[in-house]
Amino acid sequence: MRARSVPRLILVDGFAGSGKSTTAQRLCLLLRAAGRRAEWFHEHQAAHPIFCYDEVEELLAVAPDAFEDQILARWSAFARSGSGDAAAIRILEGSFLQLTVGVMLSMNLTSARIVRVLREIDRLLAPLDPALIHLFHRDVRAGLLAIRDHRGAYWLEGMTTIVGRSAYGRRHGVRDVEGLIGFYRKQQAIIEAALPKLTLRRLGIEIGRGAWGAYATRMSAFLAMDRRNIAATAHDLRRCPGSYRSRLGSRRMVTTDGAALYLHETLQPAQRLLPAGAGRFWVESLPIELRFTHEQRGRFGRFAVDNRLMNARPAAASFTRIEERPPSR
Repeated sequence: MRARSVPRLILVDGFAGSGKSTTAQRLCLLLRAAGRRAEWFHEHQAAHPIFCYDEVEELLAVAPDAFEDQILARWSAFARSGSGDAAAIRILEGSFLQLTVGVMLSMNLTSARIVRVLREIDRLLAPLDPALIHLFHRDVRAGLLAIRDHRGAYWLEGMTTIVGRSAYGRRHGVRDVEGLIGFYRKQQAIIEAALPKLTLRRLGIEIGRGAWGAYATRMSAFLAMDRRNIAATAHDLRRCPGSYRSRLGSRRMVTTDGAALYLHETLQPAQRLLPAGAGRFWVESLPIELRFTHEQRGRFGRFAVDNRLMNARPAAASFTRIEERPPSR
C-alpha cells in the first residue's frame, strides 16, 4: 500500500453482474461515514462525466474513431476537474474497463488498439493517483450463468442479441450463449494483457466463491480505509416503516425485518435501503436517494425521491405517510 492513503479516484470494474454497483456504492458510503467527501457515479447515471447512456446499443451507434476521440477527451476533462486539493474522492464503476474494452471489442477493433486506449487513459488519470478494483470470474462461463440465475434468462438473451448485432458479432457469428461466452473470454483476455502495462495501483478479486465479507476486508486494506458496518440504526427502524402515497395516487411501502429497511414498489422486488446520513437512504446498488422528513409522533411523515438514473420514469417526488401501523417483512 502506498503511503498516500485513500486515492482521489477509485475505479470499480468488471463485467455486468459482477457486483460493481454494490461495491462502489458501499465504498462511497464508508468514506462519507468516515467524514470524507466522496462522490459515486453509477454507470447508467444521468450527467455521467464519461458517457451518458442507457443501453450499450447507443454507444455502438458511434463511429469507432469518434468513440475513441470522445472517451479520451472526457477522461482528460474528468482528470482536470478533479485535480484541486479540495476535490472529493470520486468513485466510478464500469467506466474504465467494461466501457472501453466492451464497446471497442464490440466494434471489432484490434486488441492492440484497445490496449493503447487503456494506456492513454491510464496516463491521463495518473495525477489523481487512481486505484482500480477489478472484480472478475476466472471461469467466464460459470460467471455468466451465475448472472443469468440472478438477473434472469432475459438478460443473457438480451446481451446475446446486442453482441450478435455488433460488428464483432457479425464477424464472429455470435448467435447463441456460446458465442457470447466467447466474446467475454476475448474481453477478459484483452484486460489481462493490458493490466500489467498500466501504472495505476490495482487489486484483482476473483469473485467465484462469493465470499463478499472477505472481499470487503481486502478492499478496505487496499484502499487504506477502515471497514465499518453500514446498517440502519434502531431509531431509523422505528421511524421509517409505513405506507406512503404521492399526491398523484402512487404508493410505496417501507418495511423492516428488524435489521434493515426495504422499499417496495408495485410489481417490483423489495429493495434494501442503505443509510446515507440523517434521514437519508440510498436504494442498494442504484443512484436513488430517499430523504425522510416531518416526524409525526416519533415517526417520519414523508419522504422525497431523487432518482439519478438515465432511464428514470417521471414520478411523484414526494410521498406522505398514510398508515400509522408499521408493516413488517
